[in-house]
Amino acid sequence: MEYENSHTQMAPSILYWGTPVVLLSTENPDGTANLAPMSSAFWLGRRGVLGLGAGSQTARNLRRTGECVLNLPSDEQADAVDRLALTTGNPCVSAVRATRGYRYEPDKFGTARLTPLPSETVTPPRVAECPVAMEATLAAAHPVAADNDRESGKIVAFEVLVRRVWVHDEIRAADRADHVDPDAWRPLIMSFQQLYRLGPRARSSRLATIPSTSTGTASTSRSRPDLEAPGTVAPPRSGRVSRTGGTPGTGWPTRPPIRRGACQSAGDRRTSILPMLPPRIMSRNACGALGRPSANVSR
Repeated sequence: MEYENSHTQMAPSILYWGTPVVLLSTENPDGTANLAPMSSAFWLGRRGVLGLGAGSQTARNLRRTGECVLNLPSDEQADAVDRLALTTGNPCVSAVRATRGYRYEPDKFGTARLTPLPSETVTPPRVAECPVAMEATLAAAHPVAADNDRESGKIVAFEVLVRRVWVHDEIRAADRADHVDPDAWRPLIMSFQQLYRLGPRARSSRLATIPSTSTGTASTSRSRPDLEAPGTVAPPRSGRVSRTGGTPGTGWPTRPPIRRGACQSAGDRRTSILPMLPPRIMSRNACGALGRPSANVSR
């Protein structure tokens, strides 16, 4: 095949090629929980790298408390994610955001119709409906575009250390206690401001035959110094919220379970908020093709 003229030059308005959606929970100054959808996220070993607007409520909370929970929704939670579109936990909505349609929303869990669960190693709550929840602490904040006067100070890359991982039983690998089944785990993907689901596995990957370590490299070692082992007893955290009602003993209000099956067919399309993904991505060392949009939203 001739590739000499297979590309044409373009200047994309955004470079959101695609990543999993994250519902990032943090604690507001008044002790309530903030829940924000984002997709500029990836993992290096036991560290997560989160790209956030420096002036966002989530960024401010993370800097102040040094704690968060990374909740990963499945493709069945597209509607819940989209309900948080154009909302902010900051009561002082900037003029720029207001013109884009943002509004102040103090009850993010209620708006998304999601259920908060108490965490064990950090104060922000987990999301019960999300198949994956990772409790994490802030390790560092890295400025982005410091060499560009127009962009400097607007974006921050937060490095967080994952302290504890929670998963729904249905995505656990049947034959490995410390592995996730990539065929069962169906993350919600944001690609160029649209929400997508994964397609079926494209082929088995040779990487899956290599044992992984706490740093994500090939080795026979299973040491994981940063990650707390399952069953480790951590000091209980008292959930704090300025709302009435809730589950006894948790301090967090009870929310009705989210309606499942929101995106039934690969052709479903709605509207969404977050950005990013290419036609093929790696999910736990298995190659999967990207499916058609499960939703379509504006940020």
